[in-house]
Amino acid sequence: MSYAHGMSSPKLVIRSHAPHYKVLLWVLATVAMIGTGFGLYVAGQSRAGFNRIQAARQLDALRKEFSEQEAENHALRAKIAMLDTGAKIDSEAYRRVETALVDLQTKILDQQGDIAFYRGIVSPDDTADLRIQNFSMSRAIGPRTFNMQLVLAQAFRSGRQVAGHVELNV
Repeated sequence: MSYAHGMSSPKLVIRSHAPHYKVLLWVLATVAMIGTGFGLYVAGQSRAGFNRIQAARQLDALRKEFSEQEAENHALRAKIAMLDTGAKIDSEAYRRVETALVDLQTKILDQQGDIAFYRGIVSPDDTADLRIQNFSMSRAIGPRTFNMQLVLAQAFRSGRQVAGHVELNV
């Protein structure tokens, strides 16, 4: 090798080539900066009166309360549905009872009319000292057998004793 006159021979510089150390150094510096920034952020919050642990506890308490209220809300909705169903059933039952009551009152009026008619036949008001207070008839155990109950009352609180017999033809 020939070198030009006046030039000195090149100096040999040996450098170790390790790029991963450079990358590692940059990563560590970045992590340190982020950690320092986060530490300063937390310190600022703490000085301002914010406590991360207390806030996390409050958040957990609020989540628990929310969960409990959701469960209570669900239970109340189920109860409302049950009460609505009960109210519908009650109203239908009331309607049926009212209809049955009207029918029974109509039958009672008809029977009272029949009783008044039979009282007039058996005991006219102008001649009798007795009147029919109650008359009932029901089927007995045997065929063509009936039980009858006839209650007579004295018309004018008479102290007289009354005796007699009754014949019924069916």
